Amino acid sequence: MKILFCQTQFKMGGQQKVVLTLAEGLQKNNDVTVYYENYHYFDLSKVKTTRPSKIVQTKNLFLSLVVHLFKGKFNKKLVADFWHLLNIQSTLKNKEFDVVILVNPYILYVEEIRRLVNAKKVICWTHNLYDTYVGKYFKDENERLFSSMAKADLIVPQDLYTESKWHEINNKTMLVDNPLGINTNGKKTSLNNKKIGWVGRIDIDHKGLDYFCEMVSMLDNDITVSIVGEGNADDEKAFNEYLEKYKVKSRIERLGNLPYEELAGFYQTLSAFVMTSRHEGFGLVAIEAMAFGVPFIGFDIPAFEGMTKNQKYGKLIPFPDTKMMADYINRFLNDAISLEEWSKLSLERANQLTLDNIVKVWETEIIPKDKD
Repeated sequence: MKILFCQTQFKMGGQQKVVLTLAEGLQKNNDVTVYYENYHYFDLSKVKTTRPSKIVQTKNLFLSLVVHLFKGKFNKKLVADFWHLLNIQSTLKNKEFDVVILVNPYILYVEEIRRLVNAKKVICWTHNLYDTYVGKYFKDENERLFSSMAKADLIVPQDLYTESKWHEINNKTMLVDNPLGINTNGKKTSLNNKKIGWVGRIDIDHKGLDYFCEMVSMLDNDITVSIVGEGNADDEKAFNEYLEKYKVKSRIERLGNLPYEELAGFYQTLSAFVMTSRHEGFGLVAIEAMAFGVPFIGFDIPAFEGMTKNQKYGKLIPFPDTKMMADYINRFLNDAISLEEWSKLSLERANQLTLDNIVKVWETEIIPKDKD
């Protein structure tokens, strides 16, 4: 089948990595194309891609600005989303695909994209909490969002709460775990280091890095903390302020944006992977760490409840109790038996999410045309 993935950019991020991983997996038996506009933190050489030229993007940005000025609705997000639609229309005109898989922000344009490429099936693949889409990402576009999502042939969320909310809008929903994209080559952590790690984009609100700093301030002094990732200027400034506020700047080793190939080595140095996010779609970096046998600790948000199967495969702390989390980590890293038990469970969960397993679900239950 001819399958199209629509993704705006490939900066460092879990959604971006998952889209690329699934595209690579599906192309073994299908003709897969990935549409995107800018950036490529990840290696895109293994998939067929298409994108609008810089000239086309510039022209479309000007057109989007003019249209919204004329309408009297000059809102940066509205301008940007319409610009994304214009870009995809300019690039994919006269091209046809059987199945189209849309992620944010293209989920706003199900019917427009269906008609554009004559798609038989349009799937909206959501990678974050329902409340985040409605109250943050598309807070000024709810009417369009709900109308578009209602017309999708299938909505694929990552947690039960989000699935239940989308189901109220469109009863064609299916919960599917994200695939693991990192290759461990059979390597795992030794659990010998009293070291916790974090990986992601520096985003204070989303990733709960204010909570992370507060939690680190209560850790025992012999525990090492390392994080991988960078953010924009505003978030980096805010993060530095929290590092200073909680007096943990010297406690946290910052490694910047490691090349993806080097993350495997980083995960192997950890004895626990810790996330203090306010909301997530799934938590891909946590699963990557777990693939190396690293135990997971996070807050009890919907995404982590699903990822850990209600704490069967990881420890969840009531949100946002940073003291309880710090106390647990202090005890946990001194308990060799518990470390080994959780390490085995991490490996078990990661093995359930191999690319082959997840591709099989997509090829047998999602991509085929509905039998009416």
